[in-house]
Order: sequence, then structure tokens, then C-alpha cells
Amino acid sequence: MEAARTEAENEVRREHRNDHPDAGYRLCRQTFLVPATGRGASLNVRKLTFSYPGRTAPALRDVSFTVAAGERVAVVGRTGSGKSTLLRLLPRLWPVSDGSILLDGVDVNRLRLEQLRAA
Repeated sequence: MEAARTEAENEVRREHRNDHPDAGYRLCRQTFLVPATGRGASLNVRKLTFSYPGRTAPALRDVSFTVAAGERVAVVGRTGSGKSTLLRLLPRLWPVSDGSILLDGVDVNRLRLEQLRAA
């Protein structure tokens, strides 16, 4: 019985979705069944648009996706598609002003940097 439970906890489900046609990147998801004691937080990105200072074209435009607690996501795409920009916005290395990033339903702009980066 213990072996069956461990096997179920290690089951992996892979899926590809949320293709972003403008930026040319795709979110690849892997969901791992984890014990109830596992740590994790949900992430919800809503209509996120970001332009670097001095640039007219946005690096990200209207990006929205949700990652459930315990789910792992890889952001893949061609050079210049906004992958690094997205990953810099999550811990607020750049300010989030147009759109929102929610961690367990709380806007990251309302969290202290220490709280956010420890999550």
C-alpha cells in the first residue's frame, strides 16, 4: 500500500497550453502530486503588460495565466520573447504597474520584498 501511495505521489502529468502568439513563448506545465505537507503557493498573472523605460513597444503585452500550488511551469520561447522580463517581474525586480501578479490571491505590490522573495 505504501509503494502504491508513493507511486501516485510521483505521478507526473504533462500538458502544453497558454501559447502566446505575439511573444512566441509557451508555458509548459508539469503537475506533481505532492503530500499534503508540501509547500507551495498559487500564482495568478492577470493582463500583465510591461515596457522597459525608453522603449515604445512593450516587452510583455496582456499576459495572463494561473499556476496552481504544487504545479511547476517552464517558460520557453525564442530570444527576445519576454521570458526573462516575466521572471524579473515576479519577484518585483521591475515594478508591476499595468496588470497584476497575485500570490495566493494577494497582489505582490502589497507584500514586503522579504515576504515575496521568501515565498
